[in-house]
Amino acid sequence: MNDNLVSVKNVSVEFDYQENFLSKKQKIQAVKNVSLNIKKKSFLGLVGESGSG
Repeated sequence: MNDNLVSVKNVSVEFDYQENFLSKKQKIQAVKNVSLNIKKKSFLGLVGESGSG
């Protein structure tokens, strides 16, 4: 039996970014190939930059 409550593999997230309406759109990669398992009865803390989320 698997003890994982959450399991993700190779997750990637990117966003379109445009500084102003005249500039070209750019891709910003926020997450690249992240994998993790969260086991039952465990704790996970995720800390980011102020205002990130």
